[in-house]
Amino acid sequence: MTAQEIKQLRDEEIIGFHRRLPAFKAKRMDWRQHSLLVHRRRIPPPKLSALPQIEGTLPTTLWQRNEQSISYIDPDMITRDL
Repeated sequence: MTAQEIKQLRDEEIIGFHRRLPAFKAKRMDWRQHSLLVHRRRIPPPKLSALPQIEGTLPTTLWQRNEQSISYIDPDMITRDL
């Protein structure tokens, strides 16, 4: 498709992308026109239990800075006994 054809797509037309497939043209679906999907949207989410407390403090960023450079923090190298 040319750029002009893409810009002229109607609101319900989309271009889809998937891993090993070429790009494809599809039609958008309005979930509000399907009673099953309307019903499923009204189902409340399940209650979740609280996460356990973690002893010690872990870094809040994946980057660390020192005088010479900025480097990546490998999450596998973080120990819990800080």
